[in-house]
Amino acid sequence: MVAAHVELALLEESFGDAAELPPPFSDRIGSAAERTGGLVAFDIRVDGDFAIQRMAAIEYRELGSVLVLLPRQGDHMRCVAVAEDISFLVAELAAVARRPLTEQACFDFRGKASVILSFLRRTEHF
Repeated sequence: MVAAHVELALLEESFGDAAELPPPFSDRIGSAAERTGGLVAFDIRVDGDFAIQRMAAIEYRELGSVLVLLPRQGDHMRCVAVAEDISFLVAELAAVARRPLTEQACFDFRGKASVILSFLRRTEHF
């Protein structure tokens, strides 16, 4: 249910002034998290995936987390509740995102992101 609230918050932002460019992904994620009472856990580029270019997670204390995926084609973001099967991967990415940038630079986000995306594809979330 939380994923639907995040998706609605992101959709509301897309109805802004048509003459303006949409805000950057990070700004949209931050705004959606703030409007829905969550905290941004991570926001990463997904290099090497054929369909997804960005992935972020928004944490909600007792309710769990939501993944937000930005496709390479189009601007419609997908929101998916984090399943128990991949929650440890999301938690690991969130922990790395809290580290200093010098430490983040040494971490391979692509491997964890590809495992998460593979799980979502296998379970037909997109």
